Amino acid sequence: MSSGTFVHDPDFEEAAIAFANGDAAGAEVLLQALLAQRAAYPARQYPVWLALFDLYRAAGLAERFEGLAIDFATRFGRSAPLWFALSAQNHWAGDSAAPHAAGAEPSGAQDWRWNAPRVLTRQAVAALQQAKAAAPAPWTLFWSALEHIEADAVAPLEQVFAEWAQAPGLLVFIDTPVLAQCLQALTPSGEREAPEAGWRLRMAALRLMDEHDSFELVALDYCVTYEVSPPRWVPARSSYREGLEETASDDAPALPAGTGLAGCIDGDATRWLAELEGRSRPGQPLVVDCAELVRLDFAAAGSLLNWAARLQARGVALRFERLHQLVAVFLAMVGVGDHAQLVPRTD
Repeated sequence: MSSGTFVHDPDFEEAAIAFANGDAAGAEVLLQALLAQRAAYPARQYPVWLALFDLYRAAGLAERFEGLAIDFATRFGRSAPLWFALSAQNHWAGDSAAPHAAGAEPSGAQDWRWNAPRVLTRQAVAALQQAKAAAPAPWTLFWSALEHIEADAVAPLEQVFAEWAQAPGLLVFIDTPVLAQCLQALTPSGEREAPEAGWRLRMAALRLMDEHDSFELVALDYCVTYEVSPPRWVPARSSYREGLEETASDDAPALPAGTGLAGCIDGDATRWLAELEGRSRPGQPLVVDCAELVRLDFAAAGSLLNWAARLQARGVALRFERLHQLVAVFLAMVGVGDHAQLVPRTD
């Protein structure tokens, strides 16, 4: 993550996913662990320090930033980056998303929300479980962007659904048919060579969603496919409700007029990108200022990826400048870096 050039480091991915899901506390823990792992390698520690500085700026934690700055100066014998609060930090998704002292209850927390990525990986499932565990009910999950569940994520997701079913609390699923379609793709009827784990995941999801009749039909199909006894229905202790897709909020963070992205962008980012696209010209670079961009979730990053790919196909050279470190990592993970240049902030 040097000046002008972004080098993707997979060690940051788990923290970037947690941050994208609004779990700044989890991201902080992961970055601190990475800092400790690289204690003997100052050069490899440096980008971790930068990521922590940006995390505290995004969460508005000046005291935590200043403490880190003192440690940085001692470690490297040079001045630390300067504190500034991102102007859109008040759009952070609830006080519960910001790091807080162990044992302290965050005040004024909003309902917890999570947006499924286009491809659900094992790391994304782990980040989901960690983020939900740190937040009070109700828990709302948006499935609209989901297209595929990776093989190594199937068993962990089944375990997560099974654990949630055993615990009290309200779960709200948005765009459940999208999830149902992905689960059905994992369970081809009559194909014994298909892994049984996909069937177990599908039945765990149906149990969580209190779909008794559907569970029995799938269990029977499972029984016939693998010639085994079907699993028994056990009612969930959790509560479940299906919700409707929400429209964009009227109080969404404002953009610097036609120049960049700002604030926390959750869900479809089309409205943020329309004005920027109006400035694009084939054969000319389009620079997007991200100095005040706090965070994007998976759905927003997905729409940004599609937009970047479309502009590249039109011959527009796209460049995202002054990204903070975890957002740069996250955009690289979802594939935006394949269609645009990512330039993280280094001060």
